[in-house]
Amino acid sequence: MREEILKAKGRLAEATHRRKELSLEAKGLIALLRNALDPYEPDVAHLPVPEAAANMARLVAVHREIGSLDSQIAELENDLGQIDG
Repeated sequence: MREEILKAKGRLAEATHRRKELSLEAKGLIALLRNALDPYEPDVAHLPVPEAAANMARLVAVHREIGSLDSQIAELENDLGQIDG
């Protein structure tokens, strides 16, 4: 049982670390999108829309992974809380 608890704590630490990394990446992608989609550009043809689309696709994937990690983190915290509590 002790080894299972240690494994769960390790997975929780990994998931939490990965979530922080993804959150930082998402913030960078948002900044890139805001810069690329300049609302003051008078000619839409000059906007780097393909680049913005690629960044948006990555942001969607990051968002999806963060949601999955949040579920995993909540489950691990709940399971560990039942053991410790």
